[in-house]
Amino acid sequence: MSISALPDPLVRALGDLASLLSVDISVSDLTDEHQRFALYSQVVASDHLNISLFAVLCAALRVDPDRVMASGTAGLLLTVDAPDHVIDAIREVVGDSVFVNCRIREIEIFRQLADGNVSVHALAGLDGASGWLEEALANRSESLEVLEYLAKKATRRVARRIAGDRLRLLRAQAN
Repeated sequence: MSISALPDPLVRALGDLASLLSVDISVSDLTDEHQRFALYSQVVASDHLNISLFAVLCAALRVDPDRVMASGTAGLLLTVDAPDHVIDAIREVVGDSVFVNCRIREIEIFRQLADGNVSVHALAGLDGASGWLEEALANRSESLEVLEYLAKKATRRVARRIAGDRLRLLRAQAN
C-alpha cells in the first residue's frame, strides 16, 4: 500500500502520534499494517496516555481503513478499569465493530457483578460470556454467587480454577 492510499486525516494523525511519542518512524513506514499496529500499541501502553494523545489516537482509529486493526486497538483500551469517557469515545469511534460492542457490554456486566450486588438477571448475563469476562470476574469479583457460578460453569479451565480458589479463600476468611 502506498502512502497515497491512506486517507490524509490518517496520515496526519499517524504523524502526530509518532511525534507525540518521539518515535523515529516515517509515515510511509506506517502504510504497513504491522508498523501501524505497533505504533497504536505503543500509544496504548504509553505512560503518557493523556487526553490529547488519546484524542489523536481516536482520530486515527476513526479513519483507519483497516477496521479490524481499529477494533483490535480499541480492545486494548477496553479494560474493566477503563473510565467511562474512554468507553464512550471508543464506542463513538469504532462502535460499528461487533467485537467492541461485545467488550463494552461485558464491561457493563463486569461492573454489575464484580461489586457483589448480584441479581439473578445480572448473573444470567454470564451465559455465553467470553473467556475474557470470565477470567476478569474470577480474578476480581467479591461475590460468592459469581464465583460459585464460574467455578462450575466457566468455559475456560483457568477461570474455573481461579474462581474455585478464590471461593475457598473467601469462605475461609468468613469463618
